[in-house]
Amino acid sequence: MKNANNSWKEKIDPAFDKPVKTYINFLRLIGNLPNDGQLSFDDDFKKLINKNINILECYDNKIKKEMAQFIENIGLTGKHEGMLLFKIINSIEYYNNFLKFMQKHNIIRNIFKFFVNVFINCLGIRIQFQMKALIKLTEKIPERESLQYYKEKFNHFIKELQKNPFYKIQNEYLLLTFALYIRIIFAKVEELDKTTEKEEKKETEYLNDPVVLNQIFGFFYSIMSQIAHQKTMNELIENIDDNNSLHKAVTIDKGLLQYKPIQERIRKAKISGDKRFFKELGRSIAKSPLQKVGLHSKTYAVLTFFINIELYKLTNEELHLFLEDCGLTPPAYPDGFNKFLQRHIRNKQIFTTT
Repeated sequence: MKNANNSWKEKIDPAFDKPVKTYINFLRLIGNLPNDGQLSFDDDFKKLINKNINILECYDNKIKKEMAQFIENIGLTGKHEGMLLFKIINSIEYYNNFLKFMQKHNIIRNIFKFFVNVFINCLGIRIQFQMKALIKLTEKIPERESLQYYKEKFNHFIKELQKNPFYKIQNEYLLLTFALYIRIIFAKVEELDKTTEKEEKKETEYLNDPVVLNQIFGFFYSIMSQIAHQKTMNELIENIDDNNSLHKAVTIDKGLLQYKPIQERIRKAKISGDKRFFKELGRSIAKSPLQKVGLHSKTYAVLTFFINIELYKLTNEELHLFLEDCGLTPPAYPDGFNKFLQRHIRNKQIFTTT
């Protein structure tokens, strides 16, 4: 299929291919790691890892406040910008939950109508104020057309909220906030990559926070799993009762051998004398994470990361065009690509935060 038009630019941030291309370069770096991705660390860093790593927190699929602070500390966002994201998410969640409560308890709303109206208006004003702060952040986006895209979307949201204080805020605006942050962070990464003289920073001091360390390793190992198996680590761990999932997970993260459900599986295999289980487990431990790379692994990894941020707005055909514009070769459209999406992507969970 020839890239005859850029119809995707009419639906999403018209320069959203830029962060995706940066991410693809990152995937290539991981794919080209020496020893097929078998990581090695110095003794001090090993101690830091052993002290702080928590398997469940590595793969809980949540973005933590501490990680937002880490991103700020290493200079990818400005002061307080990361925390603004969490304030907006919490404000919108609280606002929507209050609306649901009022709908279920209409009697309370009627009795205390004045106070309910004042309260909901105050919540709405707070969200509008936070959204205006987001609009200021759009100035960090280098492309004028993208800047305009986010400004129009957020301004439209503010007007809707002003017209109707009981307006239920859709997920679209939360995801748009994520998209804006992705643009800002990836633009900064690209800028740093182009800088010839890079400042030496002791970034390891920020890794003393166990939450940050867990998130980084969880993200890194999950990317390896996506490249090798077209599965996230969350998906493998959720299906740990299946031998195939267990062996794939252990190949990526040897630390999972300390995970209680896996230790329980090993205990049961010892009791039953399951020699085949131990033979396969030994092979899995000996394998390097990227010894085998899955077909269309980069397409899978890109869609897993971005599908619920902006790309969910595109039709399958537009999505295929977008991926081609980013330099990927996805499965052939329509049949191969549609099956690929149905099998791997369209049911992915939206990011959550804590």
